[in-house]
Amino acid sequence: MSDLNNKSLNLVDMSVLQSLKAYARSPAFMPQLVGIFEEHGRSSLIELRMALSDQDVESVRRVAHRFKGSCLNMGAQALAGELKLLEAFSPDTKWPIDRVETTYHDLTQLFDTTCNYLKSLN
Repeated sequence: MSDLNNKSLNLVDMSVLQSLKAYARSPAFMPQLVGIFEEHGRSSLIELRMALSDQDVESVRRVAHRFKGSCLNMGAQALAGELKLLEAFSPDTKWPIDRVETTYHDLTQLFDTTCNYLKSLN
């Protein structure tokens, strides 16, 4: 995983959010969209956690790919970048248990930071 403590981390591509807002027909649109993103993301994180713990690289790659797409649709560039790294793991990748914990913790932290930022924009 990359350094998630980097202060210059570009969490969100604002041009993507502006494009999404252009489709809004009510003030509730963006908060609802962020809520759906957060709900889907939490489910994806649970799936990733299980796949990482099971050393199931194909499942990690599949979930990371799907979750990355969701992130890109919301403009969550930093999170999508981290998921792209998981998506690129080779089929013979094995994670030591401490790396599984760190990877999951870092993703969860970045996801929470991203969701909080998206919510703050509404």
